[in-house]
Amino acid sequence: MTETSFLHSRPPLRSLLRSALVCLGLTLAVLLAFQHVFEKEFIAFDTDEYVINNPYVRDGFSRANLAWAMTAIYEGTWQPLTWLSHQLDTTLYGLAPAGHQASNLLIHIANTLLLFALLLRMTGRFWPSALVAALFCLHPLRVESVAWVAERKGLLSSLFGLCCLHAYVNYARSSHLARYCLVALCLALGLMAKPALMALPGLLLVLDFWPLCRVAGAFGLPATSAMPQRSPLFLLLEKVPLTLLALGSSFITYAAQKQIGAMGEEVPFGFRLANCVVSYVKYIGQLFWPSDLAPLYPYPTSIPVWQWAAAGLLLGLITACLVWGARRAPYLLAGWLWFLISLAPAIGLVVIGNHAMADRFTYLPGVGLVLALVWAGDALCVRWPKILPLLAGLALAVLLALGLATRKQTLYWRDTLTLFQHTLEVTQENSIAQAKVGVERARREEYEAAIAHFDRAVAINPANFKALAFKGQVLEQLGRHQEAALCYQKVLVQAPNDLGALNNLGIALARLGMLEAAVEYFQAALVVAPQSEQTQRNLQRALDMLGAESLADQPAQPLP
Repeated sequence: MTETSFLHSRPPLRSLLRSALVCLGLTLAVLLAFQHVFEKEFIAFDTDEYVINNPYVRDGFSRANLAWAMTAIYEGTWQPLTWLSHQLDTTLYGLAPAGHQASNLLIHIANTLLLFALLLRMTGRFWPSALVAALFCLHPLRVESVAWVAERKGLLSSLFGLCCLHAYVNYARSSHLARYCLVALCLALGLMAKPALMALPGLLLVLDFWPLCRVAGAFGLPATSAMPQRSPLFLLLEKVPLTLLALGSSFITYAAQKQIGAMGEEVPFGFRLANCVVSYVKYIGQLFWPSDLAPLYPYPTSIPVWQWAAAGLLLGLITACLVWGARRAPYLLAGWLWFLISLAPAIGLVVIGNHAMADRFTYLPGVGLVLALVWAGDALCVRWPKILPLLAGLALAVLLALGLATRKQTLYWRDTLTLFQHTLEVTQENSIAQAKVGVERARREEYEAAIAHFDRAVAINPANFKALAFKGQVLEQLGRHQEAALCYQKVLVQAPNDLGALNNLGIALARLGMLEAAVEYFQAALVVAPQSEQTQRNLQRALDMLGAESLADQPAQPLP
C-alpha cells in the first residue's frame, strides 16, 4: 500500500478530474443534508449576544466596529476573526438568518474539501481520503456547528487549523523558515477565531508519527524519500514556538473566562476528572450511534464509581492495544491519538460554561476516529480484495443513513422553542433548557406554561437566578407585582449587582406604591451602570411622583 509516492510527483490530468468530481459530490452532499438550515430563524442561544443585540456586529463594518473587533474581550474570549466574519455577514445580509447560515455552510464545505485534500496529500490514498471527508461532513454531530450561527468561531478556527496542517505538510517536506512561519501564522489565525486549537502542536507530533513518518526509528516504520526523518528531540523542540503561541491564547482565554465567572470552579476536581473519562467514551458512542443529540448536555448529579472506572479501563486498554500493534497498523494509533489529543482542551478538565459535553467539540477531533476506521477497512481490502464490494456497499449505506439523520437533526434547529423542547426530551434535569422553553412560551404569551418551566428550572438548579428573573418579568406582565418583587429579591441574593434585577425590582415596588424603596433600588442600579438612560428615567419618574427634586440633585447611593 503506497503511502507517499504522490508527494514528489505531479498528479495527472485524470487524477485532477477525479478529485474535482469528488469535491463536487461532497459539496452537493452537504447542501442536500443541510438544506433545512436556510429555513430557520436565529436561535436565542448566544446569538443575541453575538449578533442581534451586539451593536458592533449588528451595524456591520465601520472604523469603530473594526477597532472593537480587534481589541475587545467579549463573552470571555478574544476572537477578532470571528467578529470580523459576523460583521461581514451583517454588512452583506443585514439580520436575515439565511445569509448567516449560508456563511456557516460555506465554511463547512471548505473544511470538508480541505480535509479531503489534506488526507490525500499525506497518504496518497484517494478513496479512503474521500470517504473520511464524506463521513466527516455528513455526520449529525456536525449539525450544531453548522446550524448554530454563534458557533461560527468553531468553523473558522477549524478552517485555519486545516490550513495549518496543509502548511505543515509543506514544511515537513522541506524545513524552511518561511514555511514554518506560515504554519505559525495559520495557527495564530485559528486561535484568533476560537482558542480551540491549543492542542494542535500535539496533533502535529501525531502526524509526524503517521502518515508523515518523520520520527526516526518510530516502531520500525519505513522512511520516505519525500519526508526526511528527524530525531524525536528535534521534533519536540520544533513544536516549542507553536506550543508557546497556543499557551498564550489559553492564558488570555482563562483570564477572560474567570473574569466573567464562567470557569465553573464550584465543580470539584475529582468530579471533573471522572466526567472527562466518561465523556471520552460517550463521544465515541455518539460517533457510532448519533442519537439524542442536543445543544446542551448538563452535568450529571453524580457519576458512579463503576462508570468512570470502566470508562478509564476501556480507554487504557484501547490505547495499550493500539500501541502494541502500532508497527503493523500505525493508522489506528495515529487516529486514536488524534481524537484524544484534539479533544483534550474541551473535554472538561478545566470547566468553561455549564455543559458536560457538546457536539461541536467533536468537529475536528472526530476525524481521528473516522480516519482510523476507514484505513482499517482499506487495509482489509488490500489483504482480501474480494471484500471490497461488501465494504463499499456498507460505506454507501452508512453515508446515506448519516445524511438522512443530519437532515432530520437540522429540523430541530428551525427555531428556539423546537430546539429546546427536543433538548428536554433527550436530556434529564436540564435547568437551562427549561428556562429557554419558558422564555419562548412567554414570548408566545403562554404565561402560565412559562412560569411552570421557570419553576422547574429553579427546582433543578436553585442557582439559576436568570430563570427567577424571567419569572419575575412574566409575573409583571400578569400584574402580580408582589410575586415579581419577591423573585427579583431572590435574584439579588445571588447576584447583588444584577442591573436588570435592580431596575425591575424598583419598577415592581413603584407599581406597588412603595416609591421610597423603588428610588433606593433605582439609585443602586445607577451605581452599577451610571450611564443607563432607562434607569435614569425610572428614577426621575419615581422622584417626581414623590415630589422630590431633579435627578441631578439626587446622587446615586448604594444599598446599605
